[in-house]
Amino acid sequence: MYRTGDRVRWLADGTLEFLGRIDQQVKIRGFRIEPGEIESVLRTHREVGEAVVTVREDTPGDRRLVAYVTPRITGRMPSSGDLRIHVKDHLPEYMVPGAFVTLESLPLTPNGKVDRRALPAPERDSQGATLHVAPRDAFEESLAQLWETMLDVRPIGITDNFFDLGGHSLLAMRLAGQMERLTGKQVPLATFMMNPTIANLAATLRDDAASEPSPLVVMQPAGTRPPLFFVHPAGGQVMWYNSLARHLGQDQPFYGLRARGMVEGETPVEDVRAMAAEYVRAIRAARPSGPYRLGGWSFGGLVAYEMACQLQEQGERVEYLVLVDSVLVPASRWARFLPGAEGRRTLLLLRTFAREMTVDAEKLGITPATVKKKTLEEWVALVLDAAKEAGSIHPNQEFGEFWRLFQVYRASQTAMHGYRPGAYTGDVALVHALDSDPTHQQRTEAEWRRLVAGTVDVRVVPGDHHEIVQEPHVRELAECLTTGMARARGR
Repeated sequence: MYRTGDRVRWLADGTLEFLGRIDQQVKIRGFRIEPGEIESVLRTHREVGEAVVTVREDTPGDRRLVAYVTPRITGRMPSSGDLRIHVKDHLPEYMVPGAFVTLESLPLTPNGKVDRRALPAPERDSQGATLHVAPRDAFEESLAQLWETMLDVRPIGITDNFFDLGGHSLLAMRLAGQMERLTGKQVPLATFMMNPTIANLAATLRDDAASEPSPLVVMQPAGTRPPLFFVHPAGGQVMWYNSLARHLGQDQPFYGLRARGMVEGETPVEDVRAMAAEYVRAIRAARPSGPYRLGGWSFGGLVAYEMACQLQEQGERVEYLVLVDSVLVPASRWARFLPGAEGRRTLLLLRTFAREMTVDAEKLGITPATVKKKTLEEWVALVLDAAKEAGSIHPNQEFGEFWRLFQVYRASQTAMHGYRPGAYTGDVALVHALDSDPTHQQRTEAEWRRLVAGTVDVRVVPGDHHEIVQEPHVRELAECLTTGMARARGR
C-alpha cells in the first residue's frame, strides 16, 4: 500500500515502483532532488545490491550528493566510474552524485534501518577518475594542486574532467577566481566550462592572444584513429557532444568546434562561409593535412558541410562527413521575415530560442500581438527565468552569459537562413531522428542528394531532434558514426 506523499513511477507492466517520499526531497544548488530516485537507478546496476544516497557537507559551503552501495556478489566491487556513467545514462547531470563509496554492507541501527550517521566520509579517490596523466611542467603542476585543494581529490591528472571529479558550476566559479589570482590572467566561466581539463586550460592560459582563443575544444584527445571534428549547434556550445565523445570510445580523438561569441568580448559570426573558414583554419592548425573527418548536429551540420567544400577547394581529402539531423532552410522561409518585417523575425527568433530552452513561448506571452510590447532583453530575461524554473538552465545562471548565448543563437539563425550551399563532390552520411516528420525527412534527403555528387548514406536513430545526442539514444548514434567511419576508412 502507498501513502500520501509517496513518489512512484508507473511501469509499462502496470505496476508501481516506489521512488521515495516527497518530504525526503533535498535541495542542492537550486535543484530539488529525491535521493530515493537515484537509489532506484543505482539498484538497477548489475553489480549493485543495496544503495543509499545522502547529502554531505564535508567541506564548508559545498553540499554534495554521496552514494553508498554494496556489491550484489560479495567481493565484486563496482567501480566509481562505472556507477557514474550508469547514473548519467538515466538521470540529469545535477542528480549525479559527486562521490561513490562501495561498502561490504551498510551500517544499521538496532531496529534494522540504515544508520546514515555511521556512513563514512568518501575517500579522496572515490570520484572515479580515469587514467592518470601527470602534469608535464610547473604551470600544470600549480593548476593541479589548486584543483586538488578545491575538489579535495588527489591525485588529479591533466586530462581528468572537472565535472567527472564531482565539480559543479558553483564550484567552477570559485575555482575560476582562484585560477585568476594564481595566474594573473582572466579566466571567464565560459572559458572554463569549455575547457574543463587542466591540459586544455593550461594551453588556453598560455596563449598570449587571449582575445583570439581557438574555437577548437579538445573533448577526447587520446586514440590512434584520425580525429573527428564536430561543429556546434545553433546555441554555439559543444557540451551537447560530451556523451557522444565518450561513447565513441577511448581510441577515437574527438574535437568540438564552439561558436565565436561565447566568450565575453567576442562578436558572433552571422555567415556560414565565414564560420567554416575560421574553423578550417583551426583544424588545419591542429592537423595540417587530411584525410579529415567532419560532422555536426543540427545547424552544425551545415557548417561542417561548408567546411568540407572549402577543404576540397584547398586540395584536401575529406574522408568522412556526417550531418546529424541537419536541414537546409528554403530561401522563401527567411525572406518572409526580412524587409520591413522585424517584428515577425523577432517573433520567430524568440519562439525557436524558447523551444531550445524547453520553454513554452505562448505561455510566456510571446505572440504576434505582444512581441513589440517588450524589448528583446526583457523577453530574453523572461525566457531565462522560465528555463530556470523548468530546470533546463542552472538556477544561478547570470543574465550576461545567457544574453551572450542568445546573441550566438541569433547569429546562427541569421547564418542558417542566409546560407546557399554549393555542390560537394564527396560522400555524405545523413542521420535522421526517428521521431521527426517523415515528409520533412524525405524533403531534407532530396535537398542533400541534389547537392552531393557522391553517395548519400541515410541512417535513422531513435528519438527526436534533441534526444539523438542525449542518453540513451546517443549510444546508437555513436555506433552509427563508428560504423560509418570504419567504412570510409576502408574505401
